[in-house]
Amino acid sequence: MRRGKEGSVLLGLGMLLILAAMLTAGYYLWEDYLAGRAVGENLAGVLAVIDNGTSDGYDAHNTRVDSIYARGLADARPLSSDQEETAVPDYLLDKNMEMPVEIINGIGYIGVLKIPSVDRELPVIAKYKYEDLATSPCRYSGSAYTDDMVICGHSYISHFRPIRNLKNGDAVIFEDVDGNVFNYTVGITEILTPTDVDRATNGEWNLTLFTCTSDSSSRFTVRCMRDGSDVKIMDGA
Repeated sequence: MRRGKEGSVLLGLGMLLILAAMLTAGYYLWEDYLAGRAVGENLAGVLAVIDNGTSDGYDAHNTRVDSIYARGLADARPLSSDQEETAVPDYLLDKNMEMPVEIINGIGYIGVLKIPSVDRELPVIAKYKYEDLATSPCRYSGSAYTDDMVICGHSYISHFRPIRNLKNGDAVIFEDVDGNVFNYTVGITEILTPTDVDRATNGEWNLTLFTCTSDSSSRFTVRCMRDGSDVKIMDGA
């Protein structure tokens, strides 16, 4: 009789654990859904700014310069004849300039990160705040202009979880709100501890992306190199 009662208690505890696991999984799925909806809304706003050339930092002489260098200005906005020789982005004249920021839904964004191999296009928040990570990936440090930008994101399926599947040679693209395009290639991936801040931000790589590992104990980190050695600007050629 006693064994029967003990068995019932254990069975009840097992059922409670299963229920708790199901509730936890449901909570994370709901959180991921909200994150995906938020990122979609804010992406649309940032892309509208880029397409219309209407960011607060936009200058008439800025153009969509492709930093893969091979494409030159093939995809640039059309230039008038009096702009052809002066279409040099401001960041090339002053690489230490601050990246322009566009306010979308009360949060400042610096551009869009595109990762074709994992089908991700994500807006990037200008300044890291943990509470904002639920909205979009954040710039953790550095700048695209100084070739040392670090971007972090939650491991939501709709955010940065897919970067765990990136491989050497995969393309990564960043476009700022002025329409300047920076092309990168994945060099390596590595696992860092949460305290490896100096390693993550040491500037040895032109772009670094990181997110939590599946158990949240470490940081899955993607290191990228910018294509080419310098920006080639065509003046009317």
